[in-house]
Amino acid sequence: MQIVEYKYIKPTIQKDGYIAIEGLDRERYATEQFIELAELDIQLDKPTAVLYVDGFTVNQSETRVDKKDRFNIPIEIGPSPITVKSGSSYSMHQWIKEMNGNENVVYASVVADTCASSMHALYQAERLLYEGVCEEVVIIGEERTSRDTLRLFKELMIDVTCGDGFVYIRLDNSSKSKCGVYDTKWLYEYNNNPFIVSKEAVLKLKPMYSVDFVKVHGTGTKANDEAESLISEIGKIVQYKNTTGHTQGVSGLLEMCMAIDDTTIYGKVLCIATGFGGFIGGCTLIKS
Repeated sequence: MQIVEYKYIKPTIQKDGYIAIEGLDRERYATEQFIELAELDIQLDKPTAVLYVDGFTVNQSETRVDKKDRFNIPIEIGPSPITVKSGSSYSMHQWIKEMNGNENVVYASVVADTCASSMHALYQAERLLYEGVCEEVVIIGEERTSRDTLRLFKELMIDVTCGDGFVYIRLDNSSKSKCGVYDTKWLYEYNNNPFIVSKEAVLKLKPMYSVDFVKVHGTGTKANDEAESLISEIGKIVQYKNTTGHTQGVSGLLEMCMAIDDTTIYGKVLCIATGFGGFIGGCTLIKS
């Protein structure tokens, strides 16, 4: 796959225990704000698949809420007295509707496999293009850190700072660009501790060829660091969470785009990501 274009927003300011995006109004609907901040004007002029990346989806039982629920910003659906939270599916529907040429959308999906969501989106994109479902794939990922997220990391004793993040990327198989994404992999580890990635699973992401750099996921847990160290032997280690915090579902794509802009990185870059629940993904970024 060739990277036609990309944009991202990384967190810039410290805020109440996490790293936030400056200028983000947390009372407003997130997706429209991210698109405004990134100055995105997405044009769809050919058959396109669109993928929305999220860390977690809202449980079905939580999507229907009372209008008096002051902790959410509900979306009214027609004349019905029932309201719906502005969750992943609604976000995807809204930003597709706002794009010029949205009638060219031939496939759409929410990808929400915790912190490995971005890698799963790239895996899906490669197959959608290979199977001829579409001519382009557009991926948008967003993460606005919540109190629930901070509490989860604290309860799991994961010593890593969380961060907001946003990423947009367009891919196809025909463009000539300075960067390509190849050999995407996606694994699910059944019947293992959902909070720990096994060494055996991480080794399956190791390519047959040599790479110059390895961009690790960098969860900050001892067990995951040990697993990632096995694959790190094939290239120089790169990780960005010390500057951005853990942007969760968006992290894989956001950090891959940061690697594209990183002038100290060249050649083949193995990008890996892991997520709660036994999700593991990877790809090779080639910078020409």
